[in-house]
Parts: sequence; structure tokens; C-alpha cells
Amino acid sequence: MRIFILSALLLIYVAVTLFLSLKLRDIIVNPAKYAHPQLVAEGDYLIATRRPVLFFKSLSHQYGMVVLPIILVLLAVQLGIIFLLHGLFLTGNTPIFFGTAYIGALASMFTDISLAYIIVISIKRPFFDVAAREAVNAKSRQDCYKRLYMASLILFVVTFPFYALAANNYCGYNQDGITYSKYFQIGARTVRYEDIDGVQIDIHQSNNGKVDCFEYILICNGDSIDINEPNTSKKFFTDEVFEVHKYIEAKGDCDAFITPLNEITQSFINGMDDREREIALYIFEGFHR
Repeated sequence: MRIFILSALLLIYVAVTLFLSLKLRDIIVNPAKYAHPQLVAEGDYLIATRRPVLFFKSLSHQYGMVVLPIILVLLAVQLGIIFLLHGLFLTGNTPIFFGTAYIGALASMFTDISLAYIIVISIKRPFFDVAAREAVNAKSRQDCYKRLYMASLILFVVTFPFYALAANNYCGYNQDGITYSKYFQIGARTVRYEDIDGVQIDIHQSNNGKVDCFEYILICNGDSIDINEPNTSKKFFTDEVFEVHKYIEAKGDCDAFITPLNEITQSFINGMDDREREIALYIFEGFHR
């Protein structure tokens, strides 16, 4: 399953890159196909008679309001695909959320912008023609097509690998152990709780002393993975990490290497809600064996 999915991502990368390249070549070689002189003439008339709509003074700003929902839909679909792939990779496991999923979606968003413009310019109406040309500062419709496809090609080639890496970066657990794949890791790894060599527990503070994340690092055979580090700001102590801690406590025999709480971190924990405070205090006591 894993090899099939990764191969499919690679195939998508090659196919979309090839399509955009061939389309860009066709625009350069056959510019007359994309001229649409009648449509441009109607668009030029709109320019001459343009009127502001509400507080959107230019057609390009009005156009942006049309293109924004398309960008959001594309982004939602891509983020959904990442979570779907994680679910397939982690069948039989409870997933642990990693913030890199959002990094992958954010990278693809830049490509989504240019793709959304391509979708809308394909709607052959004067309003969209004018607004698209203004948005990319193109003097002609051919030039507008060329700039949009060139931008899409460059952005896709650069950003899709980050999207694929985010889709391949996941972690989950069940009653037997932890399964994970790091950001730049090709093959997934499964570690039994009995084989974990140690756990490093710490509340990290920034240079100004402010608490910024909670670290729960599993160490096994020289490898390590922080199963909570991406979950900053609003997810310092999660139920998932608590469950993993309890499993290691029950089935493993490793030690917990804990950075003692200081006045700032203790005060931070005391200010949490009841459930988070319960989890934090339990974990910072180490393993109760």
C-alpha cells in the first residue's frame, strides 16, 4: 500500500509537470490560439467604462474575491488528501497529529493561487479576461496565459515535493507500539514499547523565557522522534501522548529523562485546565512502576 501511494504521488508529479510544460510550450509556439481578439475587445470596453463595486476599486480586486473560494476549496481538498493518506498509512493505529500536514498544504497553496487564476481565465467572459490580465500585469491574453502557466509550472515543481513529504510524515500508536515516518524518511518504522531505550521529557522555553512547546522524545536504537513537538501553542499535553506514556509505563522498562520543572514551567502547568494539568503532572513524575 505504502509503495503504491508513494509511486502514485511520483506519477502525479511527473504527469502534472509534463502537462504544464507542454501547455506552456503550446502557448509560446501558437500564441494566436490564445488571443481571442473579440473577448479582449469586450474586455477593453469594460476597462474604459469600469465602475467601482463597493470598496473594490479595480477589476483585479473584484476578481480576487472570485478566485479566493477556488483557492480555499483546492487547499481543503489537498489537506484532506494528506489526512486520508495518513489514515491509510496508519491503519489499525491511533494517529498523532503532526503540524507538518499544514506545512504541506501551505506549500501547495502558492500553486493553488496560480491554478485558480488558470481556472477562472478559462471562463471566457470579458470581466474575467480584464481582471486576469490586470492581476498578472499582462498586456495581452496570450501573455496572461503564458505568465500563469509559467508560474504554475515553477511553483508546482518547487512546492509539490514538500506536499509529498508532509503526506509521508506521520505517527500513530496502538497497544503494541509506535509507527512513524519522519519528514525525510522513506520507510516507516514500527517500535514496540518494550524496545524503547528511553524517553526524554521537557518543557521547552524560548530565549525570553516563555514556554513554547512540550517535548516527548522517544529514543530507540540511536534513533529519536518527538511525538509532541509539532503540537505547540494550544496542544502542549495531548491525550495521545498520555496514552503512549501509559503504554510505555506498563510494557516497557526504560527510564524517563526529565528536565525538572522550574518556577516558570510549574506556574505554566498550574494555569492549565484540569485535564491538561493532570496529564502534565503525571508525565513529569516519570514512569510509575
